[in-house]
Amino acid sequence: MGNLVTLGANRGINRLPENDCRLVNLERLVLGQGGGFDGNTRGRETAAVVLSGRCKIEADGEVLLAGDRSSVFSGKPHTVYLPPGVGYRVSAESDLEIALCSAPASRGGGARLISPGEVEEGVWGAANFATKYHMVLGPEPAPSPAERLVLGETITPSGNWSTYPPHRHDRDDPPRETWQEEIYFFRVTPQDGFGFFRVYDGADEDHYYTIRNDTAIAVPRGFHTMASAPGCEVYSLWVVAGESRSIALTLDPGIGSAANT
Repeated sequence: MGNLVTLGANRGINRLPENDCRLVNLERLVLGQGGGFDGNTRGRETAAVVLSGRCKIEADGEVLLAGDRSSVFSGKPHTVYLPPGVGYRVSAESDLEIALCSAPASRGGGARLISPGEVEEGVWGAANFATKYHMVLGPEPAPSPAERLVLGETITPSGNWSTYPPHRHDRDDPPRETWQEEIYFFRVTPQDGFGFFRVYDGADEDHYYTIRNDTAIAVPRGFHTMASAPGCEVYSLWVVAGESRSIALTLDPGIGSAANT
């Protein structure tokens, strides 16, 4: 069902110590100013989401600039979509952090920059379960270069809940529910702040975790929800992948009918 882990911050690629998902993956690339990294997407489509800094990414014969972000709490991201089977180079023009979100794919559009101006933003929920979102790669029917990937960011204000009521998307029963795996990566402000994450699948599997800076969790199945502690904001980068980019959720029927998806 997944455990909360810490995603490293060493120079180069940092991998999840544990990932129970079969399709979706998330890695963290850290470079100092002037540093570089050469990679290949091989059989996976990849979305490179700039968490902080500025960079140049070369792929498919194109040079794509991305960045100008001081932190995940300072506006919408630059993202570079990379299709499967593409070599690429990242050149850091400042200290740089990138989340590399990926899933197996056989096709996909060409490499392209998704600028902050193309990222939809808004608020999900209401009252004390309102959450600000940035939709980077929206689900069907939204146009997208991706074959499987759906991803976005949420910022949960002080003391609020997010993804509430708890929902699941681990059963292939369209149009009621579609099977999708999900990974979350968290940042918290202030630095010593925290939040809570719950994932459960019946009385025998019910787990609570304390969200801290640079933690992540893979959620291959189960209902899930989260909350920020009073005085704290929790940033979540979430990436979803399944057999399609169509997402249908099942809300926990025992929690209520308010919708925050």
